[in-house]
Amino acid sequence: MEDVAAGLKSLSFESGLGAEEKELLHLRARAAGLAFCRCAHALYLCELVRSLRYRCAIRGQTADRATEEAPGGDGDLCVGILGAGHQGKQLLLSLLEMTDIQPAHVKVSTRRPELAVGFVQTGVECFFDNSRLAAWADVLFLCCLPFHLPKVCAELRSHLSEHCLVYSFISAVPVTRLAELLGHNFILKPQYDFVGGDTADVWLSCTAVSTALKDPLLIDASCPLAMSGGISLSLNWACAVLYTLLNICTSASLRSSDALSLINELFQEKWMHAVQLNTESFISSSYAASLRGDEPFPWISLTEAQTKETPLLRFLSSNKLMQQCFSAAYKSLLLDESETTSRYHIISVACRATQTEVFAFAFTAMERLEDTSELQSRLSSLSFSSFPGVTSKQSDDRPLDSITQPTDRADMDEIKEDSGQRSEGNEEVPAEPAPGDGGEENNSAGSCQLSAEMKTQMPPLNPPTTWTSATLKELKAKLRLDKDSVVTVYRGDIMTVHVPTVPEAKRVCWEFATDGYDIGFGIYFDWTPVTNRSITVHISESSDDEDEEEEMEGPVSNGDVEKGSKTQSNSNLAEILPVYRQDSHLSVYGGSHDFPGEGTYLLKFDNSYSLWRNKTLYYRVYYSA
Repeated sequence: MEDVAAGLKSLSFESGLGAEEKELLHLRARAAGLAFCRCAHALYLCELVRSLRYRCAIRGQTADRATEEAPGGDGDLCVGILGAGHQGKQLLLSLLEMTDIQPAHVKVSTRRPELAVGFVQTGVECFFDNSRLAAWADVLFLCCLPFHLPKVCAELRSHLSEHCLVYSFISAVPVTRLAELLGHNFILKPQYDFVGGDTADVWLSCTAVSTALKDPLLIDASCPLAMSGGISLSLNWACAVLYTLLNICTSASLRSSDALSLINELFQEKWMHAVQLNTESFISSSYAASLRGDEPFPWISLTEAQTKETPLLRFLSSNKLMQQCFSAAYKSLLLDESETTSRYHIISVACRATQTEVFAFAFTAMERLEDTSELQSRLSSLSFSSFPGVTSKQSDDRPLDSITQPTDRADMDEIKEDSGQRSEGNEEVPAEPAPGDGGEENNSAGSCQLSAEMKTQMPPLNPPTTWTSATLKELKAKLRLDKDSVVTVYRGDIMTVHVPTVPEAKRVCWEFATDGYDIGFGIYFDWTPVTNRSITVHISESSDDEDEEEEMEGPVSNGDVEKGSKTQSNSNLAEILPVYRQDSHLSVYGGSHDFPGEGTYLLKFDNSYSLWRNKTLYYRVYYSA
């Protein structure tokens, strides 16, 4: 059937943009290009590692743990993905569609494993246990958000095998910092740069990474050491990949002569003009002279290989034939896979269908519950002002401005208070200086002591009850009658609704929807005693809110590698529902949570991930007895 809307400029993405926004259109292409290159280069690495491990197993000389314990036999590569957000799902789907790695050899650790039900049906195991994933994986991909990294690394640090390769997709954290946080030196992190004079329009056709990986034009544009489309990849990445292969041979106790033979074979099969790598290509000539052929290569720190000048970097820089060989192997591996691999081409459709069925089942169950539950009968009749003495208050008397307008100082102070950051002289946390001590130091110590005492009294939080509803139009029509219930969450902003507990109610309830696009949503609970019964709304830019998120991680010891010698965190916040993007433009999202005690709920509506879109939010928050 012919698409009658094809070619109509009024329906294009650019038609709704203003003059200033059109100047940023190149960022859209860059984002698509980066997503594609990250997945493509990760697949290339996996294929090289898998092929080399297989060759080691064929020779019968490998002593690596995975070749002894992997369920599928010798040489099986165990791939772990930490984080199942947008990037993690793209990588997972690409691995299943474009490589020969079996689903049983891929595991995912995510805070919401129930959302990966479609992948579970293909044989991929999904759970929430970062330590377990680190102990199992041969290659571990980090696909989490930067502000989650300190907590994630603390969980991984004592469980990573020395021979586990950690591959980071986290763009904001350098490899040296990762090595410090993990106490690990087998880490590979690609460093992408943007170059001028080369159009990035080639990436605009990359709407789905797993599909785009079958496009020869995009594979050619993403070719390492010969990239186009306005993106470049450091030569250090190619060096780190080759040193990775060398370390795999070392961990398998292969002789240095056998290691060189196997690595050279990998590239000779893909390009007839392959250059022979020798001992001095990898290590200094003085060390190479003393290394016997029956001895394994020394273990190479990938952290140093990516940050210092190495013999291999000098060799690659001066040898164009080796660069061409490396690029030819990339094209050959990916193009061969795109032509021969079709076993999982229906996964994306199956995942969407399964997710729809799960939502339909959940909605049906909630409809049945609605007929018999006292809670549901109260949800439709109560509002947040239904109880005496409880009023709704907007913290800003100004409109919700765009991110270009600075945040009000009073709002910033309140946000810091909510996250446990007590300032000197805060009336809620009195701290009298001890004799001989400075007032500021003692005030901080007193805050920490109070927070520690409160944490010992915190009971575990029950998960919330959540549901979805198809009554999207009805809810929006009803909430349009109340101007305070319809707000704009600007691009890059996070709106937090502070809802204190009240003695007249037993639970808090919420419902929300959006126009046209999804929005992030999460819930936290502040155990600080309530001094104000008003419901307030605060707007913060993403950078402000990330500071708040980091403080929510809880107390850390003085020896923590992330905090150094700083004092312990004094946060009283607890997580009820992590912030995740919800398809609130397709269904009404609602839920409730029983009061765990006295405190304040923080309902976060997160648009910090959006570079382009402001989101119109329809919401209501109310109590139930």
